[in-house]
Amino acid sequence: MQKGRTGLGTVVWFSSVGRYGFVKPDTGHLEIFVRDTAQRRAVYAAGERVKYEFVTVKSNKTEARIRKIEDRYPTKSRRPQKS
Repeated sequence: MQKGRTGLGTVVWFSSVGRYGFVKPDTGHLEIFVRDTAQRRAVYAAGERVKYEFVTVKSNKTEARIRKIEDRYPTKSRRPQKS
């Protein structure tokens, strides 16, 4: 497996049964079809922040895989107030 480009985005839709879904990249480009092939069986919700990575797998096919990221301040309302 050859690793490629990575990026950050937001989950638009994800099927926990099929382990696939769509992510809207932060760059503003079109949505990306993604798979979660890891053994951890993570659950992704719409609006959740994720990291995606394009990888080349068998038969020289390219697919995007995702994983959760820790977003320190996901919304402005959660950001600590300055004194």
